[in-house]
Amino acid sequence: KEAINRLPPMTLIQVMTETVDGVTSGGEDHAPGLIDDLVDSYEVETHGILQKEAENVHKLIKAARDHAGSGEAAVKPYVDKLDAVARNWDKIAQPIQMSSKARGIDHEASRDLAYEIRSLAIDLFNKHDMLAQSQRLTGLIQEIFAEVPEIADRVEEDADALADIFQQRKQASARQDEWAREITYRAEIGVMFKDTLSISPQGVSWKGQNFPLDSITRVRWGGVSHSVNGIPTGTTYTIAFGNRNSEAVVELKKQDIYTTFLDKLWRAVCVRLLTEMLEALKEGRDLHFGDARVHDDGITLVKRKFLGSNEQIRCSWDRVHVWSADGSFCIGAKDDKK
Repeated sequence: KEAINRLPPMTLIQVMTETVDGVTSGGEDHAPGLIDDLVDSYEVETHGILQKEAENVHKLIKAARDHAGSGEAAVKPYVDKLDAVARNWDKIAQPIQMSSKARGIDHEASRDLAYEIRSLAIDLFNKHDMLAQSQRLTGLIQEIFAEVPEIADRVEEDADALADIFQQRKQASARQDEWAREITYRAEIGVMFKDTLSISPQGVSWKGQNFPLDSITRVRWGGVSHSVNGIPTGTTYTIAFGNRNSEAVVELKKQDIYTTFLDKLWRAVCVRLLTEMLEALKEGRDLHFGDARVHDDGITLVKRKFLGSNEQIRCSWDRVHVWSADGSFCIGAKDDKK
């Protein structure tokens, strides 16, 4: 013991770590009483410096928490320092951790410090959504407190949960990128003077008007075929979109642009609008289209009279029929013969 105590501090730490590791097989086997006595003496000798390093860890944890509201860039320097200080603490405590594990107990100081770091990792994710820093701290705990069974088991669950969240976000990001590629499109419309019709995650644009996707509340489209003396002369296609205050109307002749843009518009906007309408009907709200009011179980139409007041007629869906005429969508009651 006296010979060991005369060793330089770093050499003492190395000798104690290698000795306990070899004798206990990394904390798996019981050590002779002499080794346990040496570790107990070592623990007394290193108590002061371990306590000081633990205080430094606590200060860094507090600083990281205090700066978390300013974003991940503000937190990272404190996590960097925390990583270094915790590793230094573990280097000194390693022989004690392995000896405690071999005796079937947890090193109390290691357990408490690990839980403090774990608490920070949980808060950074739950309160500030800092997945990367939370994973980093969780990995640090797994590495330096592997000889503390209670911590090792608990943090393994944390690591698995964070890995699942990371994978889910990675997949969600990939789906978002794929969706962005699928809806992005631009085309030049016009013969002499061309205007650009475009759609992307940033919105839909036409002739200087730009509508963010989430702001669009109405869309319509259709085509009208023209003929002269029964001879087809072409089709005019119309696409319109807008918000609650304004609307942009696009007229074009090329069917390929029309169909391609509609496919993009459907994915980018119409699926959302359709979902919102279905949710509104499910909640018992009405949808207004001109004078008509759509309900979950039917529709209220206005029957116009030449003389007298107009009449509102409520029809269940089984009493309704729909048709198209001259490029318009028509809806009426089946029993209305006029």
